[in-house]
Amino acid sequence: MRPLHRSLAILAGCFTVAWFACPAVPVAAGDADFKTVRRQVLPKLKSRKTPDKLAALAKLAAFPTTEAADLIVKGPLGDPAEAVRKAARDTLIGFHEHPEIGTHLLSQLSRSANKSGLTTATGETLWVLGAFTTPEIDKGVARFLDDALNYPQDSLLFFMTLIDDMGRAADANAMQAIELMSGAEYFSSNFGYRRCIVQAATRVRAPEAITFLIALLPKTEGLIQHDVVQHLTNATKQKFLDDPGAWRVWWEKNKNTFKFPPEADLAKDENIDGKAPAYHGIPICAKRVLFLLDTSKSMQGGAIEAAKRELTAAIQQLPVEVYFNVIMFDRGAFPWQTKMVRADSGMKELASRAIAEKPLGLGTASFAALKAAFQMDPEAIYFLSDGAPTDGPRDAIVQTISEANRTRRISLHSIGFGAGRPAEAVLAEFMRSLALGNYGRFRPVDQ
Repeated sequence: MRPLHRSLAILAGCFTVAWFACPAVPVAAGDADFKTVRRQVLPKLKSRKTPDKLAALAKLAAFPTTEAADLIVKGPLGDPAEAVRKAARDTLIGFHEHPEIGTHLLSQLSRSANKSGLTTATGETLWVLGAFTTPEIDKGVARFLDDALNYPQDSLLFFMTLIDDMGRAADANAMQAIELMSGAEYFSSNFGYRRCIVQAATRVRAPEAITFLIALLPKTEGLIQHDVVQHLTNATKQKFLDDPGAWRVWWEKNKNTFKFPPEADLAKDENIDGKAPAYHGIPICAKRVLFLLDTSKSMQGGAIEAAKRELTAAIQQLPVEVYFNVIMFDRGAFPWQTKMVRADSGMKELASRAIAEKPLGLGTASFAALKAAFQMDPEAIYFLSDGAPTDGPRDAIVQTISEANRTRRISLHSIGFGAGRPAEAVLAEFMRSLALGNYGRFRPVDQ
């Protein structure tokens, strides 16, 4: 038996024992018993018509039993129609006052993953389990996620896509599920997964999201801490920065009357306290920072002088706890160091010297530089160029980098030298697409 299957089978067995130890669940109110209703709804659940399935779910909602839950999980919870899936999910969430149903759903989740792998119903079941807030279920889901996230490899994308969907739902039920997903060990060990959770929470317009982010604040640093502080600041109009105690005191006094501001206010991304170093006006908030500098012939003259001067100034501002590197590119990509290094005075001086001495070359190997950057595991990339790449089609580069970044969650900021001129519209579109598809900012500059 493969490792994931073996551990899931053990987990399923544990929860099956717990289920059989539970007392029988009485049938809810209604003038027909469950067997009668089951006969009525089965044809509707098998129907291809959405209204039939919705009508069946409405009937099952009156019967918070494991038998009703099984019918929902095996049918409408994995339905191709989003409306049906949501109705199925909402019906099961409505059973949340019956913890034995949550225990049963968790055991079935493990059995299903063991048999069929990760499916649409798997994700929906995890969403539902967020409403069953018992320590046993929280621990069981954490064990399930820890096993599944380590095997097979593509499971990370599955779960992060699910978390993104939860964030888009933006309600209290979704926030419960997001918090449940944060119980995985991956939340502590994997930057991309952790940032995905935080990004989802910042989209939820429910007080529970603010509570979650304030509790999380002392456990964050770098770019993720910036995400949390920026959202709390935008949402509340308070400026307590990274002081969790001040946030907790304020929230206790105001959470009962709090109302979220318009979406546009929540989308602001600023240098909150004005003290963070910046590169071409873009704050440097990450703990692992990578600079990509175009040293192609087209940058000759004032452009390369200004670009080197600005980059050197940004590096000099970096706090000593930050790790950084520089990749200069023209006909190829040329990393200054083979790995990220601490921003102490010695390394800053060596980097400044290497930048000043780098000659210009032919070509603009943007794709090679970006691929080399991703191999160094940064939190943020600052990519400066004045021309279209010569080592691949622009659209293909954007697509490849964006897909690779779906589970990495690196902020890719792009600085287009001369991209503000009408004649450079193609460059501007390429640089803008890179930033918008990768959690970053686009900044056109002249010199």
